[in-house]
Amino acid sequence: MIRLILLTLTILSTSCFAAPDTAKKLRRDAESFMVNKDYVSAEKTLTKVIRLEPNVASNYFKRARVLQRRGKRESAVRDLRRAIENSEKPYDAAHISLGKLLRRLGRCEEAVTHLRKAIEINPKRNEMKIKSEMNAASRCANRYGDIRKILGNSFETLQDFKSVPENALRHVVVYIQDIVNETPHAVSLLLVLARVHVALDELYEALAQTGRALKIQRENLTALMLRTQIYYRLAEHDVALTHVRCDTHLSLYMSPFFFIHSKLNQVRECLRMDPDHKDCKDVYKTLRKLTRLHSKGTEAFEQGKMEESVKLLQQSIDVDPSHTRHVKTCSAKQSEAYMSMKDFENARIKAEDTIKIDPNDASSHVLLGEALLSLEKFEEAVRSMQRASELSPKDRGLQEKLHKAKVALKQSKEINFYKVLGVSRDASKREIKKAYRKLALELHPDRHDGEQAKSEAEEKFQKVALANEILTDDETRAKYDRGEDVLNNNNGGNRGGHHGFPFHMFNRGGGGGGRQFHFKFG
Repeated sequence: MIRLILLTLTILSTSCFAAPDTAKKLRRDAESFMVNKDYVSAEKTLTKVIRLEPNVASNYFKRARVLQRRGKRESAVRDLRRAIENSEKPYDAAHISLGKLLRRLGRCEEAVTHLRKAIEINPKRNEMKIKSEMNAASRCANRYGDIRKILGNSFETLQDFKSVPENALRHVVVYIQDIVNETPHAVSLLLVLARVHVALDELYEALAQTGRALKIQRENLTALMLRTQIYYRLAEHDVALTHVRCDTHLSLYMSPFFFIHSKLNQVRECLRMDPDHKDCKDVYKTLRKLTRLHSKGTEAFEQGKMEESVKLLQQSIDVDPSHTRHVKTCSAKQSEAYMSMKDFENARIKAEDTIKIDPNDASSHVLLGEALLSLEKFEEAVRSMQRASELSPKDRGLQEKLHKAKVALKQSKEINFYKVLGVSRDASKREIKKAYRKLALELHPDRHDGEQAKSEAEEKFQKVALANEILTDDETRAKYDRGEDVLNNNNGGNRGGHHGFPFHMFNRGGGGGGRQFHFKFG
């Protein structure tokens, strides 16, 4: 009986006094881990301490320091709150640490509250560091107030700021940039700034802000979804597929990645996070269809299958007509295809479509100018090339295109040799010779009755022959295209007479016969 009592007392004494001794040793171990910057081990050790002593405020305070070093800031906030709650007396150090952390997270009004509480607890702690921290938190809180006046109290949860006037959004950008250095871990604030840039159509600036947010929180789904939306709007579909698009006009919530194939390694993360997300799959199918049709259309264009290219690119446009950058890309390629098919009117229409989307894109104005040149609308062509040159003044190629358009306008008021032969200004030498032979046959004197008709045919043929001579000679054609005089600059010679033409007229025979025409092709 006595032995049993002694054994019970031994067990009780061990259970009562072992915990404090163990916790004390673990705290020392944790301090050692922190000195050696082994924060993973320090966190694990302090977690054991808290299990043994769940009501000791200093344990939470120490673990909060470790959590901050590990980038687990929200967990650190929770531990600092527990430290304050479990402290037997007001814990000014915990209030200061929490205030600093909240300010860096962008929760500035709350930061001010805790810093004021620390000063109330210990007015003697009114040193410079606390004053500086209070000033930073107060200024940040005031800026948040300014932003709320423009965007509303729930601005951090809003998905779209397009209804806000541009001038007001510009002020928001200034306000956020004013405090962004004081709130280096404010992911929500960075995402607000990104959405504001999206509303202003400053997509690359928006990408930069989502990138900063993801550096702070690598698995922030909101940042990933917004980034996907931006890449989609930029028509960078391969990158958007990697993230899997989340477009605002579809009002979708989805996981940021979706598995496509082995080349899109990042998409595997989506399967781990949400492999069965219906909306994600739907958008994936839409984006894949759009890119597949665009790729086929581009491939057909490169293979010279212009009609097929136009059709496939239109199908790609029809997948999502609201995707303006993609529509612009496809329309520009369609305009080029129509130019290759000599369908200049449709080339003009598609070029105008691209300008409606982006009036400040020089290449779109060039497309329109080239179509107008082919349609012989020379004054309009000059205006289009002039606009392209104004938009890209350092591009010498555009200066040359503008000069070409001006030359065409000048020549249109004189003899237009391209028009004489009925060919476009970019016609090949083979096309020019073919047009010449056709006209030569049509103007053959045997096909015309009466002296007047034959005389008119002769006059027209002289222009046709002259046009053929000028445009089939590479050097002369180049000079003509540059607007140089090609009729009286051939070493004193005189183009425009009968000399050198392959068609010699009016060799008169005898005996009252009619005119004899000797006709040959060049």
